[in-house]
Amino acid sequence: VLLIGDIITNVLEQKGHKLIHIDTYHDIPSYNKSYAKSLNTARNQLDSEKNLKVILDVHRDGIREDASYRDKAVKQSKIKIDGKNVATFSLVVGSASPNYNKVLEFAKYIKAVSDKMYPGLCKGIIIKPMVKFNQFLSDYSALLEVGSNLNTVDEAKESAKVIGEILDVVIESIQEWLRYLF
Repeated sequence: VLLIGDIITNVLEQKGHKLIHIDTYHDIPSYNKSYAKSLNTARNQLDSEKNLKVILDVHRDGIREDASYRDKAVKQSKIKIDGKNVATFSLVVGSASPNYNKVLEFAKYIKAVSDKMYPGLCKGIIIKPMVKFNQFLSDYSALLEVGSNLNTVDEAKESAKVIGEILDVVIESIQEWLRYLF
């Protein structure tokens, strides 16, 4: 997952975006405390970098061997782009976040841009009840599940490249909108 974050970072930096890629493992030694730990990290970054607007949390989905939906997941795990197998991705939104509607709107915008640029790449938006995923930190928060254990590393790397292109368009339009407002 850190490699995927590196690739997305590289694409966005090549497009001229300033960003911070945090490569801290927050789920070691305890997955259950990972969001509390990542909250501290994110708050520290937001305190030191007042211009941070977009927060991306990159994950990989895990599909169990005995999952009832495994066959469907395999079929939806990748698409072809320019002749290459590319892992699909999903967006996840926590419905308990106080800014849920804004975060959902942001996720819908990312999906719409993805659908326009690479139809079928984004599988959809998953709404998780009773969780926040630290998305309350910014109206421009996104939890991306890039591929799954059904994908190869190369498929996930190809996905990261095109996700970087999608996010470039998304961030550029947000910056343009904010310049228009202010």
